[in-house]
Amino acid sequence: MGGFTSNAFIAPISAFDVIKPLKSTTLPGDSVTIDGSHTFAVDEGFSKVYATLDKSKIDMTLVGDRDGKSFLIKGEIFHPGTEKDAAEFAAAAKNDNFIMIFKESNGKNLQFGSADLPLIVNPSYSSANIGSGAKGWKFEFEAWTNQMQFYEGTITIKA
Repeated sequence: MGGFTSNAFIAPISAFDVIKPLKSTTLPGDSVTIDGSHTFAVDEGFSKVYATLDKSKIDMTLVGDRDGKSFLIKGEIFHPGTEKDAAEFAAAAKNDNFIMIFKESNGKNLQFGSADLPLIVNPSYSSANIGSGAKGWKFEFEAWTNQMQFYEGTITIKA
């Protein structure tokens, strides 16, 4: 099944005490798996973000020249409504760097962004029309990476 669940988790790079790297062991899958749980500064953690089902997606596109290829991650989530917490997040997010975790319906968690190659967020808002459309925030994001990253650690939620 394609897509993601209706919850994503995002934290600014500045909120972390330790951002775990990829595993250095050599079992199958280790080279794309984060080595444990990230830790956070006091009173910090991931923010849980609701994302409308079927309006969220991520694409990883191969970019670069021979001997220098990587992936460009581009995606978006839609957060419905005109709530103050979403407006505050949009105001703060537009100039910050993040790590974001998406949960697939099969239970796998994919991490986008890292300490060295953070994810950036580009928020936009639409009031839609009375007769059609959905009012709310679209959060487009992008990051660069050399591989898809799987996060199997604890998702600590900010209090």
